[in-house]
Amino acid sequence: MSFIMKKKRFKFQVNFSLEELSSVPFVNGIIFSKVRLLDGGGFSDISTREEVNNHRVKWNTKFCFHCKMSANASTGILDPCMCRVSVRK
Repeated sequence: MSFIMKKKRFKFQVNFSLEELSSVPFVNGIIFSKVRLLDGGGFSDISTREEVNNHRVKWNTKFCFHCKMSANASTGILDPCMCRVSVRK
């Protein structure tokens, strides 16, 4: 029988800042973004819909959410936790 090591889980509060997107190939249009936590929780939110000005979109939005991350019990190194930001028109 092999010894099974349990992973320790830690809870963090994440302050995510979505500032701007530059080099947008569109001259005009309305763009928003969706922020989604892939691992460690169920957070999903969208930003405001902003207009493209001078090939740039500025949001200056902050998202605050909790994330649970696991760590190896013997080394204490945290496992990766992915967050996806998708930009949509």
